Amino acid sequence: MAAAADSVAKSAVLPSLLLLAAVLGGCESDHHSVPSERAATPQPTTPPLASPPSGALQHGYFAGTVAIEGNPRYAEALLAANGAIRIYVGGSSGKTFDPDGSVLIIAQLESDGDQTLGTGTAMGQHCALFPGPFCAAPAPVELQITDTTQGYLYSDVRVLTASGIEAWALASSWPTSTYLEPATIQFAAGQYEETLAEFGQQERVTINVDDDGTIFFQSATTGCVGNGELAPHQDGEFNVYDATLTIENCTGAYAYLNSELEGIANRSIGICSSWLVIWLASPDDQLSPVAVTMWASDLSAAGCWDY
Repeated sequence: MAAAADSVAKSAVLPSLLLLAAVLGGCESDHHSVPSERAATPQPTTPPLASPPSGALQHGYFAGTVAIEGNPRYAEALLAANGAIRIYVGGSSGKTFDPDGSVLIIAQLESDGDQTLGTGTAMGQHCALFPGPFCAAPAPVELQITDTTQGYLYSDVRVLTASGIEAWALASSWPTSTYLEPATIQFAAGQYEETLAEFGQQERVTINVDDDGTIFFQSATTGCVGNGELAPHQDGEFNVYDATLTIENCTGAYAYLNSELEGIANRSIGICSSWLVIWLASPDDQLSPVAVTMWASDLSAAGCWDY
């Protein structure tokens, strides 16, 4: 992320953030939208599950909003059973998957009695065309989960910015029950059209996931070439995958994307579409931080008219 000295300075501030935390009200959201006008049909509402996975940490794949100082933005989150959480926050327009000022939160949660707390980092995305406040300087983050009952995920988030501490509020619900399916490479394999990541904004980039979990893509516009791998997360009981990706050959303003990335992924099926989401970030020891959220539509998925 940042240089070692910066990391030490930021980590020293984190313990004080929870002392300033206050419970925020969230705006309930129970819908999930296809992130591109190129998609044939919108994704209709899927009711939240009545019985999320049991255990101290109610994990899953969620969609909803993050309210930043009261201003809602679109959000998607993946919370794995081991407490690893990734939260995509859309741009300032509040529209679904707006790249301008979008953010990726990378954090680790721990449950202690009736509290679930975590620390992590907020990183800017789409920094070539939309350099937001977290592109040059990722920000320390603390989270407190306030509710994960009945298929919902609510969290208070404290982000340490250059101008002080910002209060964010995540309010989200299950957009699909596919999270309860086991993670298998056979399920994840296929061809997808990337609609969110910066390297795919200028053209229709095809993401290939082979039967062995190998990921490949190539962009004629940005020059970016991606090679990576998906593998079932932990024991594969839930539909979460470990993801690694090496991006190379990006040119011009996109050259900053050339890096080694790692993260987690989810393969989901809704009523009108089928998609693969991968939340990726550079390792902590990388001096130039990079965050990439990929949202790719399954090219073989049937539309609403086939149901």
